[in-house]
Amino acid sequence: MQFSESILASSPFGFAYHKVVLNEKNRPVDYTFLKVNEAFEKLTGLKGKEIIGKSAKEVLPGIDDGSEDWIGTFGDIALKGKSDVIEQYSKPLDRWFQVQVWSDETGYFATLFVDITEKTRARKQIKSKEKEYHEIFSNIAQSIFVIDITPDERFIIKDFNDTQLTYLNMKREDVQGKFIDEVFPKEVADNIISNYQNCLAAGAEISYEEDVSMPGRGRRHYLTTISPIRNESDRIYRFVGISVEITERKGAEEALNQEREFNNAILTSAADGIVACDANGKLVLFNDKAREWHGVDLMKIPVEEAVHHYDLCHLDGETPLKPSEIPLMRAFNGEAVLNAGMSIVPKGKPARYILASGSPIIDERGGKLGAVIMMKDITERIKVERKLQENEERLEATLHSIGDGVISCNKEGSILNINRVAEKLTGWTENDAIGEPIDKVFDIINAHTREKSENPVKRALKEGRIVGLANHTILISKDGVEFQIADSCAPIRDAERNIIGCVLVFRDVTDEYRQREALRASEERFRSLTYNIPGVIYLCNNDERFTMNFISDQVEELTGYPAQDFLKDRISFIDLYHPDDIDWIQDEINQAVNNRESFQLNYRILHRNGSWRWILEHGTGIYSEDDELQYLEGYLTDITERKEAEELVHKASQQLEFHIENSPLAVIVSDENFEVVQWSKSAEELFGWTEEEVLEKRREEWAFTHKDDIESVNQKIDELLQGRKSSNVSRNRNYTKEGKLLNCEWYNSVMFDKNGKIISIFSLVHDVSDREEKERAIKESLAEKEIMLSEIHHRVKNNLAVVSGLMQLQALGTDDDKLQAELYDSVNRIKTMASVHELLYQSDSYSRLDFRDTILQLVNNISETLQASTEVDIDIQCEDIKLNINKAIPASLIVNEVVTNAYKHAFVNREKGRLTFKITDTEGTVSIIIADDGVGIESGRIKKFESLGMHLIQELTNQVNGTFEYVNVNPGTEFRLKFPK
Repeated sequence: MQFSESILASSPFGFAYHKVVLNEKNRPVDYTFLKVNEAFEKLTGLKGKEIIGKSAKEVLPGIDDGSEDWIGTFGDIALKGKSDVIEQYSKPLDRWFQVQVWSDETGYFATLFVDITEKTRARKQIKSKEKEYHEIFSNIAQSIFVIDITPDERFIIKDFNDTQLTYLNMKREDVQGKFIDEVFPKEVADNIISNYQNCLAAGAEISYEEDVSMPGRGRRHYLTTISPIRNESDRIYRFVGISVEITERKGAEEALNQEREFNNAILTSAADGIVACDANGKLVLFNDKAREWHGVDLMKIPVEEAVHHYDLCHLDGETPLKPSEIPLMRAFNGEAVLNAGMSIVPKGKPARYILASGSPIIDERGGKLGAVIMMKDITERIKVERKLQENEERLEATLHSIGDGVISCNKEGSILNINRVAEKLTGWTENDAIGEPIDKVFDIINAHTREKSENPVKRALKEGRIVGLANHTILISKDGVEFQIADSCAPIRDAERNIIGCVLVFRDVTDEYRQREALRASEERFRSLTYNIPGVIYLCNNDERFTMNFISDQVEELTGYPAQDFLKDRISFIDLYHPDDIDWIQDEINQAVNNRESFQLNYRILHRNGSWRWILEHGTGIYSEDDELQYLEGYLTDITERKEAEELVHKASQQLEFHIENSPLAVIVSDENFEVVQWSKSAEELFGWTEEEVLEKRREEWAFTHKDDIESVNQKIDELLQGRKSSNVSRNRNYTKEGKLLNCEWYNSVMFDKNGKIISIFSLVHDVSDREEKERAIKESLAEKEIMLSEIHHRVKNNLAVVSGLMQLQALGTDDDKLQAELYDSVNRIKTMASVHELLYQSDSYSRLDFRDTILQLVNNISETLQASTEVDIDIQCEDIKLNINKAIPASLIVNEVVTNAYKHAFVNREKGRLTFKITDTEGTVSIIIADDGVGIESGRIKKFESLGMHLIQELTNQVNGTFEYVNVNPGTEFRLKFPK
């Protein structure tokens, strides 16, 4: 047998090559190891160098002692040229191997060994466990079943244990491998399958009770639990279930429930409240009455939450009960409670008053089982008792607080009781008056005759009826004070109608006269008010003509007819109503009266002068104590002017609408959130969208504004919405419906209501695309001209610099001092003009120049050119002044002449000097003051213009339309120049 050494060496399987040893009968009796690989050595623990050339019996003693004839098996394969795969247990190695054996040469065979020891042992262990499981499964007392689930969700019985089979009176071979609906009756199968489907839907363990009736078994109750089992793909492929029979428990529960329902019915129907707790103090009973009285079911909420629903108080309904005072707590603590008074005060409801009785509940051995309390409602009794007490107190209080004097007497006329008002009027205290005869205390005379009047008490007792006094009766108090009174006296009878006394009621009517006078004055004020208010007050019947009982005189101004015409029914508002308004006015009033509501109407009436007036009427019904309508009262106002104003507003609105629709500019109206509410035809023509398309979109949905302009547009919108501005202009780019980009100007204005809230935002949109294009062309042209102008200024400056340089060279080359001085003066003048041109081409503006920079450069040029021996201190005070070139060059040349003159003449024979510049702009007039602290100028010379410099100053001042003067100051000289800017 030829093999590659590399294959043999690298094989992961144990490889061995053998030669069979035969006996004299050519029967295999042994085999010799010829070759093994490294994997064989690792697998068996046998080293090749130790076994090569040796027989199997030498290497593996006992190989022929086992039940398997491995030498014969291998020899048969080697002799017959067969192949086989066998499992082999090697007793010497105590290992199981899967061996592939083959022979490609007679007398020789090869083997490949795979160690399957662990696999074989695991298989045997599984078989052992399966056997053990099956014994448990078959012998457990509960019914256990295993159900396989097909992919199409049908249910196949895999196994029932013996308990389940016994109950079903079935054999295992009759059910295994069959569908549920093949084994059980349809009704039972449908119920089982329904529960299986519920478990599939839940995807988790479920439990349920079953009420099952099987032929021959009767009705049974089971508690069944099903657990789903999933495969590697997470599909539920099997159920394992267990059923426990609970038939007896269900019967007991039903009996217990019936008993409990009976007891609950008794407790529920009890007229008294019943509460009970167990030995731990936990509520176990709280019947319907108790729930009704407490306003909550304490069995359903934690006890600590009860304070949110009710309070327990003493019988006063206010003082809270302490926990130790609560009847149930007292009974729980061992006290026998009898008629303990308390009140239950549910939140937001009146108190309920209770008498509670109860005791602890004790078992036969004296152990505490809990406590029970019976509660009796005594609310009505308490209310009656309190009512009686309140009546007595009220009667007492009434007698003492009533505004009239009250005296009660017995049937003999002696005083039994007297109230405070009677004390005040008679001058007698109650203690002094009780027991005294009525005539002594109640001393009355006739106001006209001053004679004593008959006492009404005696007449009432004698005649047995109510007796009143005349209005002219005067009561004389114990102190002699007189009161005009009105009184009456009524007899008091007992149950048999016998007179047992009387009560005298009288009052001081002196104040009544004052009140009548005040009432009369009040009526006069009311009459004056009704006559002076701008509207009309009326009181009328609700009849066909609204007949007037009262109407103020202002009705004549309103209608042209005097009030008397309405009061005497010579005219009615029915006669004045506009024909189109009569029916609906009556309907509105009738509807308001029927609904017991006030009414407000706007309608037209015909004035006596023939004009129509608009009326605003506010009215309401006046009803009797029996809720019957008696009158209509109300107020009428002339609103003709307001109506005319509303009409003007309407016309203005129509005009605005016309202008919006016909404006050449696009008109867009937005709400307070800048959402479009109106889109004019011109807007549609400009942008292409119809109003319907625009109103369907919200602002954030628009792709309307160029992305680079969105931020600036939002800033403009925020200015308006946040009230920082009432109007603004936004310039941005907008797209049309076809995608064309327009340059637009938006003129936005906000309309506010009287409270400052935004009503709407009005926008006029102008397409300025053409104008923008023209402006762009102008700007480009202007930029080109600015470049050219800058170049011109630059070249002028350079040319002037050349001239200045040549003149300086000429000055340096001459020996004539006078000529040299004149040349240097000219150099300074040229430098001054060059400086202006230099500053112009360096400036952002070629038409206007910063004059301060010009002065600084000019002074520096003069100082460098003249190189004076005197050190001159320069102080320049110059406002921010911009001059155009026509003013800047002459003004600069003037300053040059003045400063040059100062350098030459002001500081002769001095080491130091000072020049001060003060340049201001006052309302468009430029003022230049140049002051030195030098020797000054002779007064005679100031007015002469002999030098070239002075002639230049004069001419240049005329060019700028200005004035100048030289003034001597102490010390030095001031030059003053003014010219319009």
